Amino acid sequence: MSKQPLPEQNNALSQQRFLMGRLLLITALCAPLLGLAQLKFFILVITLGLTLYYLTALKTKFITRRTYRVALLVFAFLSFSLLKHLYFGELSARYFLYLSYFILTLFIFLFSIEVYKLLARDVLVAIFFYSAAATLLLACIEYALGFSLLAMLPLTGEGHQVGGGIWSNVNTNIVTVLFASMSIFLLGSKTKFYVLTAIALPIAFVLDAKIAILCILLQYMFIALVQSRWARIGVLAFIFIITPVLYAIFFEQVNVIGKTLVQATDLIAQPELVRSLAESGEIFSSAIRVYALLVMFDMMALFGPLDWLFGAGWGSINITFKNVNWSEPVEYFSPHFFYVEVLVYAGISYYLFYYFLIKSYVKRLPWSKFVFAAPVFMSIVAISSAVYYPPLYLFLGLLIYQREQQEKVHSGSPINHD
Repeated sequence: MSKQPLPEQNNALSQQRFLMGRLLLITALCAPLLGLAQLKFFILVITLGLTLYYLTALKTKFITRRTYRVALLVFAFLSFSLLKHLYFGELSARYFLYLSYFILTLFIFLFSIEVYKLLARDVLVAIFFYSAAATLLLACIEYALGFSLLAMLPLTGEGHQVGGGIWSNVNTNIVTVLFASMSIFLLGSKTKFYVLTAIALPIAFVLDAKIAILCILLQYMFIALVQSRWARIGVLAFIFIITPVLYAIFFEQVNVIGKTLVQATDLIAQPELVRSLAESGEIFSSAIRVYALLVMFDMMALFGPLDWLFGAGWGSINITFKNVNWSEPVEYFSPHFFYVEVLVYAGISYYLFYYFLIKSYVKRLPWSKFVFAAPVFMSIVAISSAVYYPPLYLFLGLLIYQREQQEKVHSGSPINHD
C-alpha cells in the first residue's frame, strides 16, 4: 500500500498549489510579457506552469467521476477529429501547432474553474485589476515613446508593430482590459470595474482601438440597463447629452470609426474589389479583415458533411496578400474572426465539445450571463485570433464557475468542492 501524505505534507502541497494558482493566473493575463515579448512564445511558459500546477493538484485532490467524463470527452473529440483529418490528408506541422493551441486553451479553461474555487474573491479581483492596469500603463508609455519596450522596435516600423503594450496590438490590449474589468464586475467589485473601464475608454480613443471602444460602450450600456430605473435614465442622458460632447472632443477618432464601418459594409457587397485590393497591395484595415472573412466563406462553400462536422483541419486557413508598406507578401494572415475560424478548423464538433464539457459542470448553461456579457464575447473579433488567447477561456471559466456555485447553493450542496 502506498503511504498517505501526512497532514503537514498536505498543508504544504495546498500552499504550493495556492501560490502556483495565483502565479499562473497572472501569467495567463500577462502572458506575452512573461514570454519575453514573443506573442506565441508565452505558450511554452503557460504550458510549463499548467504542468506543474496539475502535478501538484494530483497530489492533493481525488480523481472524481467528472474527471473521467471530461477525459473521455476530450479523447472522443480528438480521436474522431484526428481520424477524419488523417484520412483526408489534412495533417501538417501547422495542424499540430494549432492543435496544441486548442489543448492549451482547454487546460486554461479547466484550470480557471479550479483556481476560482481555490483563491479568495479579493485576491482574484486584485490580480485582474493590477494586470489590466499594467497593460494600460505599458501601452501608454510605449505610445508616448513611439517605441515598443518589449519588442525593441518602433511602433510603426519593422515587425508591423501597431501599438505595443503587453499584447503587441492596440485592440488586443484594450480587449484584455475589457475581459479583466468584466471579470471584476462579476466578482462583485463594481467600483473597480467602473474605475478601470473609465480609464481604459479614453486610452482606447487615443490608441485608436476602434472595435474595442465600441464593445466597451456597449458593455457599459448593458450594465446600466439592468441596474435600476435611475441607471436607465443615465443611459438615455449619456445618449442624448453626453454623446454630442464626446463627439466634439473626439471628432477625428469618431470619424475614423464611422468611415471604417462604412468601408467594411461597402466591401462586403463587392467581394471582387476586396480581392483586388488585397492582391494589388492597396489595402487597408477594413479590406484585410473582410478579405479574411471571404476566404473562410469560400472554404466553407466547398464543405461536405464531414467537413461541417469536423472542419478542414487545425491551421488550415491560408490568407495571403501583398501590402505596399510591407517588404514581402503575407502568408497565413490571422483570420480575425474567431467564431468562423474555429468552425473552419474543427467544425460544429468544436462547439458541441465545449457544450458537453460545460454541461459536465452545470445542469443549465448561464444563458442570461452569456447575453449580458455579449459585448465582451463580441470584442474578440478585434484581435488577430483567439485560438491561443487565454483571457477568453479565463472569462468563460468564471461564468461556468459562478453558475456551478449557484446550482450548488440551490441544491443545498457544499460549495467550492466537486
